[in-house]
Amino acid sequence: MQVGDQARLKSGGPVMTVYEIKEDRINCQWFDGAKLKQSDFTRLMLVPHPQPDDRIDQLDRETDELLMQLKEIDL
Repeated sequence: MQVGDQARLKSGGPVMTVYEIKEDRINCQWFDGAKLKQSDFTRLMLVPHPQPDDRIDQLDRETDELLMQLKEIDL
């Protein structure tokens, strides 16, 4: 992970932005409504957002939608 990347806790929660990296600690910021929050996490607690599988799932949904639209045009 690099400064500026988006991440989430493995356990879920809001999408956060990596603000600073110090050794094995990553400081992330996120908004809770209009309030800016930040906290340090270990690398093991975080996953990139979106995760690669999320992107594949999104592409699959978009492909399915396009195929349905093409079928409607052929009718």
